[in-house]
Amino acid sequence: PGLKQVRRSTLPTASSRNHKTCWVTGTRAGAWTRHLRGLLPGQSAPVSWLPGACPTGDRLLAALAKKGPNRQVPERGSERTRMALDAQRENISTQPGSRPARVRIDGGMLEGGGQLLRNSCALAAIKRVPIEVFNIRAGRAKPGLKPQHKTGIAIIADVCNGSVENVHDGSTTIRLDPGGIVTGSHVGDTKTAGSCTLLAQATLPVLLYAQPTDSTPISKLEFRGGTDAALAPPVGYLQHVLVPLLRARLGLEVEVELVRRGFYPRGGGIMKLNVKPLELGVPIPPVDLTNRGEITMITIHAFAAGRLLNKQQDIALAALTDLRNALGPAVRIQQHIVAETQTTAKDSGAGALVIAETDTGCILGGTAGVEKHQPAAAAGSQAAREVIDAIQSGCCVDTWMQDQMIIFMALAKGKSRMRCTEPTLHSRTAMVLAEMMIGCKFTVHKPRENGDQCWVVECQGADLTRS
Repeated sequence: PGLKQVRRSTLPTASSRNHKTCWVTGTRAGAWTRHLRGLLPGQSAPVSWLPGACPTGDRLLAALAKKGPNRQVPERGSERTRMALDAQRENISTQPGSRPARVRIDGGMLEGGGQLLRNSCALAAIKRVPIEVFNIRAGRAKPGLKPQHKTGIAIIADVCNGSVENVHDGSTTIRLDPGGIVTGSHVGDTKTAGSCTLLAQATLPVLLYAQPTDSTPISKLEFRGGTDAALAPPVGYLQHVLVPLLRARLGLEVEVELVRRGFYPRGGGIMKLNVKPLELGVPIPPVDLTNRGEITMITIHAFAAGRLLNKQQDIALAALTDLRNALGPAVRIQQHIVAETQTTAKDSGAGALVIAETDTGCILGGTAGVEKHQPAAAAGSQAAREVIDAIQSGCCVDTWMQDQMIIFMALAKGKSRMRCTEPTLHSRTAMVLAEMMIGCKFTVHKPRENGDQCWVVECQGADLTRS
């Protein structure tokens, strides 16, 4: 009632060719038209849907008139030079029913990888909203779930006392029905070299909203797999960069402990994560990471294990040499060099973590592992180069931190701000997903025209609390 169909056509993007769209026009003023973003008589707005989502298009439009424009415009593409969140935040639909509506999320949108899946499950658990994620890793060479993705879903479901469906190797669609989050002890084992740190990143925000019990006032998680895996931050980054920043700037009580390092291809590493929930009714505070300050200290962490034992000295020396050449002799640099034992590391591996601290509390990190057929010193040089680039950019966070801060900014109260390099596709995906699922609002500002290299990401947070 009150809506008339004007035109139906295929959406203009190839990736959305299975979706249909129609233009709807308001024919009278009323409360239901205001749900369509202030649609007035005579004004039109596009609404799109997947054929078959409802028995008829008319039924879907009636639901939209009541519940608002839950439009679907899946998109998967390359990096953008300009954020266009208004055109991106529409990869979501709902299935009405007596329970909270199930949210359907296109797992192939934007970055379309494991991070989108993990964040979807984490936000669903926090909001206690059932979700269905489809097209999981659709653009990858081997779409669908891998063992580490299954472990991530399982641990979040365990933490929130939820149930899951269709979680198996290669699955491209999963469902999660969250329950209540309660503190406790949990174990997540990838049974491979899958990254432990990515599992920790996914569960950490969820655990902040757990209901503590008398016997377990904090949540204790143990993760098994790869602690120093490719394409993921190593455990040292969580210990020395992420967690110190969360504690100092957000007041979160989080601890990460490394028990044993695990490397590709067998894994076997163990790390622990302890999280104290937020106080009842108290949200995460806003964070301002826009004042970089001056570098006060640089720390080089170098380690080696197994067949690479004794390479840690080469790694540290390469990092030190590059840092001195780039930053000069005035910067204070300290080193922590570790020869791992059979007790502290499984199999062979080596790597570097370089950390720069500033007088305003910013922490910049660079990481690298020793690659096959490359000299060990290359890892030290790569980690040093990442920190040098971050320092010379003038930004307040490194690329890893940029990606990881998005979810905390989204959950927090008030406006958070972060000076960073151009938002990565991972960051943009996290922003779009958070806006869709919890109602926060991100704004991205390009660098000013005075030679500044830094972008500014702002977020009006969703102000979520533990109730």
